[in-house]
Amino acid sequence: MVLVETLSRESLINMKYAIFSPGNSISTLNHIQEFRRINKKATIIFDPGMNVTSFSREDISECSSLSSILISNDIEILRIEKVHGLKIYWILDSNTSSRLREYYIVQRKEIPIFQL
Repeated sequence: MVLVETLSRESLINMKYAIFSPGNSISTLNHIQEFRRINKKATIIFDPGMNVTSFSREDISECSSLSSILISNDIEILRIEKVHGLKIYWILDSNTSSRLREYYIVQRKEIPIFQL
């Protein structure tokens, strides 16, 4: 299913925010790509949730690079690093095409994740 089958193109163009959360990794990527083609200005929030392991390394990178905000907790970040071999700082800083404008890393004291 494509987004324009559910919402009108005009509605998609006029949206200021779009949240993409856990679902099938392929449909999530397709929906983010479709939305970004239609609306280049909206803030996209990507929250892969505990489904991070269902995404391929390329898909998690692509979804993150098309998004303005990535939501992830400490366990999900560790899964991204372990399963995909991606360091969170690479997703946040090194992807030059990334639209991520700012990020916050909140962690429990006993679990070191990322040092700025």
